[in-house]
Amino acid sequence: MTLLSALVGCSMNSTVLTTREPRLLWYETTAPKPRGVIMLVGGLNNRPEIMAPLAEELQLRGFHAFTVSLTGHAQGEWLEDASAEKWLRDLDAAYDVARTRHPNTPFSTIGFSLGGTLTTAWLLNSPEIRASHSLLIAPAIWFPGHAAFLRLLAYTPFSLPSFMPQKIRVHRLTPLSAYRALFTLSDRIKTATLSEGMRHTPTLVIMAKGDELVSYSATQQWIQSINSPAWRFEPADVDKLDYQHLLLWPRPLTPKWAALTKRIERFLSDS
Repeated sequence: MTLLSALVGCSMNSTVLTTREPRLLWYETTAPKPRGVIMLVGGLNNRPEIMAPLAEELQLRGFHAFTVSLTGHAQGEWLEDASAEKWLRDLDAAYDVARTRHPNTPFSTIGFSLGGTLTTAWLLNSPEIRASHSLLIAPAIWFPGHAAFLRLLAYTPFSLPSFMPQKIRVHRLTPLSAYRALFTLSDRIKTATLSEGMRHTPTLVIMAKGDELVSYSATQQWIQSINSPAWRFEPADVDKLDYQHLLLWPRPLTPKWAALTKRIERFLSDS
């Protein structure tokens, strides 16, 4: 894939790399031997900033990290323009840039909510790509019973108000067509047969037991059904939060953030 890219800004520890599609924000380590390059993808109506605290932690720990701004998430774009296929192409483009920029560095993915769904569907869709590790944080694949109502409405032209904090929210309203794209991806994952390569890719799912948007028990059962020692499910060790789904925001302000990031670092370092 041919990509038009330009370096548009830089600081001592990070650079902003723009491509035609998508936009990437890089957090590159100054370590002489980087431990990996990691693609971070956020949620359905999230700014990439939701992944920034984790990207910064990974940068400090010797990894190259970059966040992806998906179609519909950039300023001046609308989520009505998004689709499952466009989001998958966004990750294709991001991966091409990462491999060109760091061709010999192990590549891993971290996805939160929609990001976990999308990175999983993308790896299923790209068997030639072998991730070193895949971390899924509250992946929006299996939903509680009340989500059936959203499925019924997903083909209507309406929108729902977003309850995400304004600082990490892209739009005040989330169109139901965006939920349709999410359900398309989750359904593909549920019906797919994992390749042997993907079954043996170290994969860790972390989520809170009280998650309001994703079914904890169904996600746990799904991991168990894969029946691979490379795939693990672990509950998030969190204090009682107002919103349990938002594990990554504003976690840097809590005492358990250091433990969580150390746990993620340990997983990414496992061979």
